[in-house]
Amino acid sequence: MTTPAKQTKQEEGEEESVLVCVRVRPAGGADGEAGWTVDQTTITQAAGKHSGERYRFDAVCGTDVHTEQVYERSCREVVGGLLVGRSGTIVAYGQTASGKTHTTQGVMRLACEQVFDEGTAEGGVRVWASYLEVYDEKLTDLLDARSSVQVKDKPVVRVTGAHEVRIGSPNALDAVVNRGERNRKRGATRLNAKSSRSHAVLRLRVETDVRGVRFEATLCVVDLAGSEKPKRRKSGEHSQNGQRAWVSAPETRFHEGVGINKSLSALNHVLRQMGDRLKPSFRNATLTRLLQPTLQGRAKLALICCVAPGTAQLEETRRTLQFGRRAARASIRIVPNTVVPKKSDPEAAARAERLERENLQLARAVAAQAAKLEEKARRIKTLEKLALSVGDADAIAELKRRRRRTTGNVLRDEREKPPRASLDAVGALCRRAEAAEAALKQNASDGAARMKTTEDALA
Repeated sequence: MTTPAKQTKQEEGEEESVLVCVRVRPAGGADGEAGWTVDQTTITQAAGKHSGERYRFDAVCGTDVHTEQVYERSCREVVGGLLVGRSGTIVAYGQTASGKTHTTQGVMRLACEQVFDEGTAEGGVRVWASYLEVYDEKLTDLLDARSSVQVKDKPVVRVTGAHEVRIGSPNALDAVVNRGERNRKRGATRLNAKSSRSHAVLRLRVETDVRGVRFEATLCVVDLAGSEKPKRRKSGEHSQNGQRAWVSAPETRFHEGVGINKSLSALNHVLRQMGDRLKPSFRNATLTRLLQPTLQGRAKLALICCVAPGTAQLEETRRTLQFGRRAARASIRIVPNTVVPKKSDPEAAARAERLERENLQLARAVAAQAAKLEEKARRIKTLEKLALSVGDADAIAELKRRRRRTTGNVLRDEREKPPRASLDAVGALCRRAEAAEAALKQNASDGAARMKTTEDALA
């Protein structure tokens, strides 16, 4: 069975679909035989009862592909939007020991490098980092345990209370990430002796100055905990592939798995609602509440599905790919970039507000003028029919010429082209259309007078 290719949902630049990339980690001793074949955009199951089933995504990276190539194919576009005020989210999803943490830590550094390289060229960039953790539906700060992190709704959905560190280079970001990783919840599972038992979210807040206007955007890089289903196991129980898997505190691991899957189910539900053009339910889990500001509005989303290559984990890999397929159907509605003026720069704030007001006035004026021109075209056509009914050839010819000039050169062109850059152009269109209408009325009046004179002479 072949899954349908994802259709890009960009309609007149209003919607943009989620970018989904699959990364297959290198094989290990407990993976069994090769269970999948890959090319640039498809991954095909090569073993098991679903052999031959194919999944198609934006990019598929095999076992020999490095993190730099994964970043180029899935993340560069998302990070580039930060410099023009577009927030973004990069999520790594997959079972335990599928390479999520390795991938996200590489993405974090590469994203920081891109921001500094491109932001410096644009005229200036400032970056702050915070590192948060969602464990058992509780939100904590990995950089400062004393911080009281909250997600607030008013005046807009935002994260408050997180400890932020000013970042001056990619090396400084590495130090922040390493500091946070030391405080992250971990435990032994059947697949990984030091498995991450929480969702970690690195938030990069980026400010840029573009031609005197200040923009602000946030990038969230999310390292999700393992997506496998929680199972009750005894300590030291053998796993299905025969490998000795010492599980520390099995009841604790089970309850952690329940909490992890609650978050993942809520994220899955949000993506499904986005694909069905419904209002997403972000309140169902702490993770989705935390990601809400960067999963809506003008944000961009990239999903990296990390999978194992062997037959030992076929079903978990299939579940991950099915999650990616559902995410590929989701779309985010794009809105114009919002300028973020700062109180410390009143001149930039005033300039930004003035530009927004002018843009709004122009849009309204052009829309109103288009409606007026359409109405004038209808009137001209009515006058033409009137002249045709009285049989005045000269009046008919003049009306046709005027109608072609009005509808061809004014109405059609101005409706198809982008709005004029100033209100002066709109006023010129009004005067031109009014002059054309006045000339047509005069011609119709002269034609009617000539017809009356002819009738009186005949009588």
